[in-house]
Amino acid sequence: MANIVVYTAQWCPDCRKAKRYLDGQNITYKEIDIEETEGAAEQIIEWSGGRRVIPTFNIDGTILHNPPLELLDEALKKCDETNPEGITS
Repeated sequence: MANIVVYTAQWCPDCRKAKRYLDGQNITYKEIDIEETEGAAEQIIEWSGGRRVIPTFNIDGTILHNPPLELLDEALKKCDETNPEGITS
């Protein structure tokens, strides 16, 4: 089963859009607010090579930085194909 973690911030419109998309697809995910969770901002900076990009997705170890919804959908479908039991957090 896939683990989906989304790194966000309350003020981020792209984060709200991504969460609406996931919610609309009934996809379970864990949300980490980078401004409220110690070390979260540093983690996404490390993954991105020095940039603070949100939303950042960690989908079973695959890192996506503010992907277009089409790319996010493709990554989720790929997880669904490799995890027929479904996607959970």
